[in-house]
Amino acid sequence: MVVAVLSSALSTLAAIAEAQSIALPGLRAFPESLTSTVDGTLFIGRLGDGGIVRANSRTGEVVVFVAPGESESRSILGVFADDAANTLWACSNDLSALGGPSSGGDSSSALKGFDLATGAAKRSVPLPGAHAFCNDIAMDSSGAVYVTDSAGPNILRLPAGDILFAGGTPDRLFRAFDARTGDQLWSFPLPSGAIGVPTSFEVDGEQYVAVTTGWDLDARGLQNGIDEIQGTKSNVPQGGTILVFKLQ
Repeated sequence: MVVAVLSSALSTLAAIAEAQSIALPGLRAFPESLTSTVDGTLFIGRLGDGGIVRANSRTGEVVVFVAPGESESRSILGVFADDAANTLWACSNDLSALGGPSSGGDSSSALKGFDLATGAAKRSVPLPGAHAFCNDIAMDSSGAVYVTDSAGPNILRLPAGDILFAGGTPDRLFRAFDARTGDQLWSFPLPSGAIGVPTSFEVDGEQYVAVTTGWDLDARGLQNGIDEIQGTKSNVPQGGTILVFKLQ
């Protein structure tokens, strides 16, 4: 029995010794966290140089997948690959005082979302609090994202299926977006351009979203300025209306 156990331990050590080593690009990569997709592709956050590296776990081929400073990011700590939502989540923190990158615009802690296929920026969620520190990321079976705020100390939750509503464009469309993927889910033509911020409320267990429309004064003046710069002409009807939509 002792011989068998010793033999097994030696075999395990031999396998570890023969494991492939993957060299990361950058002079100060300082890898802090890594994650993988279902096909075995690795994503590694760089604390020193910033950005995220993608690595082929079989060949060892590496490439800087998310450039330092992309989406105003700084030092990258925790990373998490969400195959279902095609999103690569990453914790970004300003560690420039400790030698971290200073090229990104964010000076606070934030949860960043990138396209898992292209690396394009999809979402940025700032953590609440002046001294928050986004450190690690996990996900539950519903798709909700959990983030550790090590400075809190808190665990923050980003619910799955969040919907964002937005208007205010000269095409007069009121749009709904998937907050996790950035995909447009729905749109509705408004009688005029949306003004103000959409608001959501509940009545008898039913959820509603309301938005006000009626471009004039500031909104029209701003659009006229944009048209002058771009050489375009936008025709946005005037009129004040409040529209209310019931969510289903």
